[in-house]
Amino acid sequence: MRSVLSLLLVFSLAGVASAGTEVSLWRSYTNQPSGQFRFAFDLKNLKRGVFFGSCGASTRSLQWEYGFQLKGKAAEYVKDDIELKDANFNLVPIDSGNILVDEKKATVQIAIKVSTNGAAQDFIGNGTYKLRSKL
Repeated sequence: MRSVLSLLLVFSLAGVASAGTEVSLWRSYTNQPSGQFRFAFDLKNLKRGVFFGSCGASTRSLQWEYGFQLKGKAAEYVKDDIELKDANFNLVPIDSGNILVDEKKATVQIAIKVSTNGAAQDFIGNGTYKLRSKL
């Protein structure tokens, strides 16, 4: 009886999923051999709930992910200071916009346009996000 109730609970939770976009792996490093200081982070959109996949049950399901590298140490980064890669590590061309880093509030604000098939469009991850660690 207990196992039946446990299964019912798991399946009832599976229908309750929420989504969220977050910055993870915020880090700084010095590029070699250029010696240039850089910040790097990942931006992920996750669906939360109970999901069953090939590796078993999970509480998160990755919807999309991008990796950023910001060249130098500044409060504002423009097109030429930003390197953006998709989940397959392919470069995503940036058309315009900027990324603002607020060290005091520990936030990053992304407001860029990317080139898709020759046309500029708003980046799917535009928004303001909390950083998980200090700069």
